[in-house]
Amino acid sequence: MIKQICQYCGKEFQVYPYVLTKGFGKFCSMRCFHKTQRKGLKTKRTCQQCGKEFFVSPSAIGKFCCEKCHYKFKTESSVKFCLTCGGKFYGRSKGKFCSKECFIKSITKRIKIICKMCGKEFEGIPSRKFCSYQCYWEYSWKDYKQSAYYNKLHKWIRRNKPLPNACEICGKVTIKLEAANISSKYQRDLNDFIYLCKKCHIIFDKTKKNNPNSCPKEIIKQMRKQNGTYASK
Repeated sequence: MIKQICQYCGKEFQVYPYVLTKGFGKFCSMRCFHKTQRKGLKTKRTCQQCGKEFFVSPSAIGKFCCEKCHYKFKTESSVKFCLTCGGKFYGRSKGKFCSKECFIKSITKRIKIICKMCGKEFEGIPSRKFCSYQCYWEYSWKDYKQSAYYNKLHKWIRRNKPLPNACEICGKVTIKLEAANISSKYQRDLNDFIYLCKKCHIIFDKTKKNNPNSCPKEIIKQMRKQNGTYASK
């Protein structure tokens, strides 16, 4: 037990150490504690905005001396610029516009866009990509047909072209081999496909994309020379 002095009546009393670690053990009884609440025992604190000293009850979370200081602290710490007019304003973390007018202007702002499907020029919101719903559905159906054909073609290749034990560029022995298209035309030709590991497949596709004028077969030869495998092919 540890000896303590009551903050209200000044009487000496004993408390357990764990009570003090929790922040209690300041009063000898509940009566003294309630009397301090009635009498208004207050602690001194400094305002985070103006630095002025003020008094609050110990249980209160007082950081500011008044509402004006609280408002100033909030507004000054959250300075933002409007996306439409570029004006300075104070707002929440998700605020992007200074007023409703600027928000409406950002929605109704129209620019010239070329339709991804038919190539027609039209005016619309920057997020729009198609001139009409018809073009949108035609484009999505076209994309779906291409993906369906791509999956069927790869299944057909795996059925008809035997899978080797190693990558045909680096010679890495692995079970996980991918069928890479050489000409990028995706035709039903077994000679137009080659089995590669994931790493070689990514490098081959990137080099083809970066060098569209170069022959794909020459890229394969260069990659084989760099790896030092299949040099005779």
